[in-house]
Amino acid sequence: MSQSDDITRKFSSQVVDGMERAPGGDGAAGKGDGVRRELRHGLSWHQYCRKSGTKQEGKSPPLAWGRSHAPAWNGFTLRSPLLKKKALMMNANLPDFAAQALERESIDDSMGVPISESIRRRVKQAGARFHANDNIAEFIEPGELDLLLGEVQAQMEKVLKSLVIDTESDHNTQETGRRVAKMFLQEVFRGRYQPMPALTEFPNVSNLNELMIIGPITVRSACSHHLCPIMGHVWVGVMPNEHSNLIGLSKYARMADWIMSRPQIQEEAVVQLADVLQEKMSPDGLAIVMEADHFCMHWRGVKDVDSRMINSVMRGSFLKDANLRREFLSLIQSKKA
Repeated sequence: MSQSDDITRKFSSQVVDGMERAPGGDGAAGKGDGVRRELRHGLSWHQYCRKSGTKQEGKSPPLAWGRSHAPAWNGFTLRSPLLKKKALMMNANLPDFAAQALERESIDDSMGVPISESIRRRVKQAGARFHANDNIAEFIEPGELDLLLGEVQAQMEKVLKSLVIDTESDHNTQETGRRVAKMFLQEVFRGRYQPMPALTEFPNVSNLNELMIIGPITVRSACSHHLCPIMGHVWVGVMPNEHSNLIGLSKYARMADWIMSRPQIQEEAVVQLADVLQEKMSPDGLAIVMEADHFCMHWRGVKDVDSRMINSVMRGSFLKDANLRREFLSLIQSKKA
């Protein structure tokens, strides 16, 4: 057995011992390997009890149980100050990723800090904004999205419980907390947590200076107010110059998806998209039109299923030249007809 494997075994057993000694944790005794395995797989306490056959399902979970409320290593959460100190003492012998995780969380003797709070602290220390439609990827370190998913899952399970939904007996909702957490972090809101997609840029060697229109690009988002779906299309007009960078056609769609995969307000979304394209391409003119259905109106409230929102951003020559603006709008209108 290698030194790192031995450290892993010793450290893991200490974590499990801490769980066994914690109040309400006697049901985990004798199931150390199972606890480690289930923690790594991200099961909730009652799911672990049901799967492992322990009779502790109706009792409170051990204090050490959890995936995202404290510095974590190898799938464990260290909620005991004693375990944290032991982890620090062993830090010199831990694998690099484990040592970095422990150092990153600035372990102290207080109760564990949710991973969301650790990320939030970094954002605030940098003086950055973290509104619903802001990207915070630069403040998330490797491995933390998995921890954040566990935290969001736990909070979603609390929401379902507050809605008086029996997630333990209802087979339809037993995994809903995790499904929703994965949907938010990995799909519909991934534009907050993933860095900007790479853009292939080409020099304008042919000195193109004629109007280019890309669209309709299908976009999906959710309104920041009610988290109801927004579904629609975007058209992009570009007037390049000899110094402009040109990007591949698919990159317009990728960039629009990255911007829209966040809780959004349509008026702000088109401005964000325009800002990114302007920075990357430096064209003489840039125009963006978005038309979308908002289910916060269709599904709730006034329940008006026919209303849509259309807005635009015009910059450079599109703003100054009425004929160019008219040409762009007439061309996209003909494609919608």
